Amino acid sequence: MIVTQRKRVPWLWVVLMAVPFFSDTFVEQCTLQALPFTLKKFISNPALITFVGSFNILFNFLVGPFVAYKSDRIWTRFGRRKPFIIGGWIGLASALVFTPFAPNFWVLVVVVVVYLFFQDLAFSGPYNPLFYEVVPLPQRGRAAAFNVFMQNIAGLFFSAFFIGHFDEVFHLGLGLSWLHVPVSVTGEQVIYFTASAIVVGMLLLIGLNVKETEVESPLLGERFSLRIFLKSVFGEKQWVLIYFLIFSQIVLNQGLNQLGPLLITEQFGFSKQMLGYMGFISGMLRILVAIPIAGIFADKVDRVRIFQVVLILATLHHMIYWTFIHFFAPHPTFWVVVGFDIAGTFINATGNIAVWPLFFDFVPRDQMGTVTAGMGFVRGIVKIVVMNFVGVWIALYSKFLMPPGTYDYMSGFLCTSLLGVLGCAASFYFMAERKKGRVVEYGRLEQEGPSPSAETE
Repeated sequence: MIVTQRKRVPWLWVVLMAVPFFSDTFVEQCTLQALPFTLKKFISNPALITFVGSFNILFNFLVGPFVAYKSDRIWTRFGRRKPFIIGGWIGLASALVFTPFAPNFWVLVVVVVVYLFFQDLAFSGPYNPLFYEVVPLPQRGRAAAFNVFMQNIAGLFFSAFFIGHFDEVFHLGLGLSWLHVPVSVTGEQVIYFTASAIVVGMLLLIGLNVKETEVESPLLGERFSLRIFLKSVFGEKQWVLIYFLIFSQIVLNQGLNQLGPLLITEQFGFSKQMLGYMGFISGMLRILVAIPIAGIFADKVDRVRIFQVVLILATLHHMIYWTFIHFFAPHPTFWVVVGFDIAGTFINATGNIAVWPLFFDFVPRDQMGTVTAGMGFVRGIVKIVVMNFVGVWIALYSKFLMPPGTYDYMSGFLCTSLLGVLGCAASFYFMAERKKGRVVEYGRLEQEGPSPSAETE
């Protein structure tokens, strides 16, 4: 049985707690790669496709923050984080099954809203606080590497075996010898069915194997009010400084999102199968090289410094990519696209391994949910603005500079390069405040203090 709040935990616990990141990323891949093609059955405008995809971000700051905040203030016989996680995964698994059967755009929007709501209820709010209550500070850098490893395995799995078969139809024969019933299943349906099955597996893994240790906290039983919520989430300068890093992390990971697959298939002219091959190749190299190296350094080198260097590299990567495609290779070869993709994913993987544990190094255990609420709120607002800004940018750029009916998805990297400059500035501001002693590393203080008692099985 995995229990929370230990000073040292077996690495098997860390691995098991990282497995749900596989599930969450697989669902994210459904949103980022499969959903654009599902939407293309009904609409084609890139700004509208991005808008629907950004519903996930809307719930990031409408659902996730409240759930994270509330999970610091309740206690049940099942724990304080687990009730939200279990309930959310049940709803998510159910909604995913219905997604490929939507008969029109509006029904599809309703189904997508439902499954994104439950995804944020389960994962965006309570899971990271639970994870970092299990994993102590000295193991968090390598634990973050396990998380990113699971995320990349999910992306690799999705790219290699699923997205390339989106348009295929599989004919199955079901029934007894005297009753043969032909059944056809599309690749699109297989994708969403598989995502639902994986979520059910995570539900069983965490629901049956994790036990939360009760925390003595003055926050327990505190009733929700908007005034107290805002004061708790934004009232301390340290939390606000952490939110500056949230902005920088969003900029680090901001690419074309749902429009990325359309760049590869529509603008560059590759098939969905080739799109899958690209993801597989870059994912394998990322898993075998980038993640192990970044995981080792994340516990041995200043995480803020690692993040700053990676953020600068990410900004330069977007600028160079746009310049190369715009001026030298408007129709790039397969390996050119793969090369730029590998470079970008190496950079992102390293940055995320450094920054995720960094957030919680500066937050005490009994307020992890509260600060996660603030991070979710800020992340949601910034991401929904940035995502839609990129979508509108591409639509307007294409309207004025491209032939009618065509879209230059690549122009979005001009936008993300400008955002990268702002992200670098935010990270340097955080570093300056830390040097002045205005940031307290609560995680290290708790690691050096007495260990709370906990039952083990």
